Amino acid sequence: MLPPAKEGSVSTPALSEERLAGLHLSVGGHERPSEGHCLLEVVSMFAGEEFSDHPACVDPVLAAFGRRWNDALTDQAERDHLKRYIPMLVGTRGSVELSRLRAWMAVDWSIRVHAPIWLDLTDALKPHAEKLRALAPITDRASADAALPVIRAARADADADAYAYAAYAAYAAAYAYDADAAAYADAAASSASSASSAYAADADAAASSASSAAHLKTARCTAQSSMHDLYERMIKASCPAPSPERAGQEGAAS
Repeated sequence: MLPPAKEGSVSTPALSEERLAGLHLSVGGHERPSEGHCLLEVVSMFAGEEFSDHPACVDPVLAAFGRRWNDALTDQAERDHLKRYIPMLVGTRGSVELSRLRAWMAVDWSIRVHAPIWLDLTDALKPHAEKLRALAPITDRASADAALPVIRAARADADADAYAYAAYAAYAAAYAYDADAAAYADAAASSASSASSAYAADADAAASSASSAAHLKTARCTAQSSMHDLYERMIKASCPAPSPERAGQEGAAS
């Protein structure tokens, strides 16, 4: 369900791609464009909707992930790089099944791709990274349950490493919000922001070691690259057509 419109909500004209090129994305929500505009707020402008960070034309899962990602980035150039998704996000709202598919894509990424990137920074945790990568794709609650022992073992041993442990916050949060698909994506993106924040905190401590600092920077770049890959795949995702048997059952029930 979309949130109620803000009092005095601002209607904006459709934003051209030429004007889009000159905009800079801001952190957080805003009442009107003159105060700033985050990724989803610019999408609402581009689509010609009322100014909002919950544009009606965008899948709520993609919107949740995008808001969290936008606000987690501390580098303006990196945040502005998200503008490439603005035209792609328009018209992505679809069925509940499609939102659920996208949500599980985010959870799968957070466990099998994102977390191992940070675990690899510690030699003792590399075996856990390998086991997480080797898990079967996590596409629903059953596959998540099957993966849980591997995830819990990694969390237990990663507890002493801030930047590694932070990568697991996503799964704990996502698991608690089974009824809300958008919360899965928000939680997955939250793990990325948590790990990035831990990276920033650890960077100073690692500065005395050029090798450690380089490894941290490489991990962060790899994580960001994987987020871009994930988000594009989530945007382009589509639900598979139902089997002939299921289609017949649905037709009979209608």
